[in-house]
Amino acid sequence: HSSTSEVFSEVLLSPPEQHASNEIQCVDDNQKVIEQISKPSSANPNNEKTCQEPPYSRFGKSEKSILALLCASAGLFSTISAPIYYPALTIIEEDFNISQEMVNITVVVYFILQGLAPMLMGGLADKVGRRPIVLCSIALYAVACIGLASAQNYGEVLFLRCLQSAGISPVVAVNNGIIGDITTKAERGG
Repeated sequence: HSSTSEVFSEVLLSPPEQHASNEIQCVDDNQKVIEQISKPSSANPNNEKTCQEPPYSRFGKSEKSILALLCASAGLFSTISAPIYYPALTIIEEDFNISQEMVNITVVVYFILQGLAPMLMGGLADKVGRRPIVLCSIALYAVACIGLASAQNYGEVLFLRCLQSAGISPVVAVNNGIIGDITTKAERGG
């Protein structure tokens, strides 16, 4: 009768050819399978693949989760800012005594800059860093929102809607880069 430790060491020390499976499973610290590789066979002894350790990260699992939550929260403002404005369109039309078409222009310029700003700021984020771009973008968005709340004429509203969009829309793209920098493809579900 053999003890559990003897059986365990037998399994660990036995050569790969004695195992029934033809693959080796590489596992991470949580025993989650991260890769399956073929075992070297007698027909192909040079197939010497081994399990690789996961890449080093200065962020732990909880820090990555918190950072992902912060990035998602900041990105939420980009998607909320366009539709939350719609109920105010008739009020803006009446308060500034402008036509419906002129109010719709504020919506259009928002969407135009929502498409253009990430292209420009994404390249800048690669040069100067992601954090400064995200912080400046959020600050610009906050200033634009405060300005919109106290706008006195249509020109201010139009300009501040452009500034609002240019400020917050790059955050989603840059945050994707941040998450890509701190996580592996497997951690992102890929």
